[in-house]
Amino acid sequence: MPLSTTRRVIALGALLGLLALQSSLVSAAPESGAAADYAQRSGSRSQDLTGDGAVDVLTREPGVDDGALWLYPGSGKLQGRQTLGQRTQIGRGWNGFNWIGVAEITGDPKGHADVLARRASDGALLVYPHSGTVNGLNTLGEPVLLGTGWNELYEIVLADVTGDGNADILGYDLQDNLWLYPHSGTFQGTATFGERTLVRQGRLGWLYATPWSTDRPDLVTNFVATGDMVASAHSGAVDGTNTWSPSSTTLARGKFTGDLLDILSLADLNGDGRDDVLVRGKDGSLVVFPFTGVAEGNSFGRATVIGSGWGGVDLLT
Repeated sequence: MPLSTTRRVIALGALLGLLALQSSLVSAAPESGAAADYAQRSGSRSQDLTGDGAVDVLTREPGVDDGALWLYPGSGKLQGRQTLGQRTQIGRGWNGFNWIGVAEITGDPKGHADVLARRASDGALLVYPHSGTVNGLNTLGEPVLLGTGWNELYEIVLADVTGDGNADILGYDLQDNLWLYPHSGTFQGTATFGERTLVRQGRLGWLYATPWSTDRPDLVTNFVATGDMVASAHSGAVDGTNTWSPSSTTLARGKFTGDLLDILSLADLNGDGRDDVLVRGKDGSLVVFPFTGVAEGNSFGRATVIGSGWGGVDLLT
């Protein structure tokens, strides 16, 4: 698990995470670890929570029930405002967390994604196992502790980097080092994730990981100052700082800038098996940019608005 340096570092991470949620610092934040802004405003990639094979969207609404957790079921088709269905509340009291992600961690045979969350007060990383049924506030089971001290990471994403079929954890620490925490293959509390490996040094921008160019996840970076998005291809093996190619492809230029959006995530909302870009605009609109294939500067199709009035959401995954 992350090395505990000092209580001061943990407290700083929690404070800066809170500030990130209270201000529009996407356009102002430096793209370095010096200002731990918790960047993309949550786990960066949507998964299937309903068990129907379509990707769903999970959000937190801090002004309701001390942090209401809402599930928006995906239709599997990109069809404007009908892309997402009627929401269901699956949690309350989630304001104590500063990061939420979704991935299949516990080995559910039906493939339901679980919900992971980091507690702001102490950096504890918890998983709420999916019950196997979408049943309101009973959808998620009791939390299980995965580790402590995780406030040392200000960006966290979930992806199968090792290629064993299990979701691993990638995270940048406050020194801009990117660490891989491999899934052990067994859900076993604090032993679920193994010893970490350094896979990159020097943070470039907002972090994402998704298999766009190969069957292993690319390392994707969005530069909110310029709106450029780039991707480095997976080498095919976990090999320290050689895990991803040192070169990158520019997927988009000037498209995803901080003056237009304040949340950016990945979600396969058109059902073609590849993640699209999902953004929440500064005006509260929810917009999808469908991924059309790796092409220099032109990897996304025309924007589709799938919702409005999403300004009350502060975390989305």
